[in-house]
Amino acid sequence: MGLRNTKKGQIQRDSVFRARPYHLPVHTAKTHDDGSMTIVVNIPRPRWHRFLGAQELYVQKAFELDNYGAEVYRACDGQRSVHRIIEDFSLDHKISLAEAEVSVTTFMKTLIQRHLIRVALKPDEDSNA
Repeated sequence: MGLRNTKKGQIQRDSVFRARPYHLPVHTAKTHDDGSMTIVVNIPRPRWHRFLGAQELYVQKAFELDNYGAEVYRACDGQRSVHRIIEDFSLDHKISLAEAEVSVTTFMKTLIQRHLIRVALKPDEDSNA
């Protein structure tokens, strides 16, 4: 059956929890005194910009992460599994595992959509890592 649930075409939950999120290259990342972060990335300029005469192939885009978002972003180091990041967040902030799961996975989806992280699926490793 592989990593995908053939009935729904979605990745199986246990595979997602074993996955290891990691940072994509950034132009700059600055941590502020309050724990928040500013991350600047180079993203491809839209074709219509180039059509109108823009010479640069990339444009910089800045993202502001609050201290919780920065904590999750820093935890996406390619070493920790999604499950471990959720557990650590739950313990650090004294919230239930279910609350941490919803918060962390929702935020990770946002980081993926903004091209700040990717998730490497590693089906051969145990889910407790």
